[in-house]
Amino acid sequence: MRVLIYAVVLALSGCAANKGKFYNSPASINTWSLCRSMAESASAGDTQYFYDLNAEAQRRGMTFSDCKTRNAVVEVGVATVVVLGIVAAAMSGRGGGGGGDTSWAWDNFQGQDGSMLWACRGRQTGQFADQWRCSGLPMNDFTWPGPYVR
Repeated sequence: MRVLIYAVVLALSGCAANKGKFYNSPASINTWSLCRSMAESASAGDTQYFYDLNAEAQRRGMTFSDCKTRNAVVEVGVATVVVLGIVAAAMSGRGGGGGGDTSWAWDNFQGQDGSMLWACRGRQTGQFADQWRCSGLPMNDFTWPGPYVR
């Protein structure tokens, strides 16, 4: 989740064109950076920079309105990715195993060293889960009888 947030922040922070780079070579600025810079310069009241950016956009056959539409579409896309990332993180991090399980049971099985071990497992998937999920449940081996993990 943190990686997703950092990626979005880095992507958005690097979107506007650097003034020096723009004035050295306006054609080298990609359309997204050009449009983003136009929006930022309009908000900041930097009229000369906005005028120059707008002239470059017009040279490319675009208007400020076209740029505002592009910016809105990208912002909606970024917001969608962030929301999907949050939902995916919430779905995968259900708190210690048992993803897809709604009930848990203890399992007694033989470890690699021959000792008998107790572990909590999800009844639906059989996946190991955090011990707290079986807290308060009777420690029996009725769900997965036998000394071997299956």
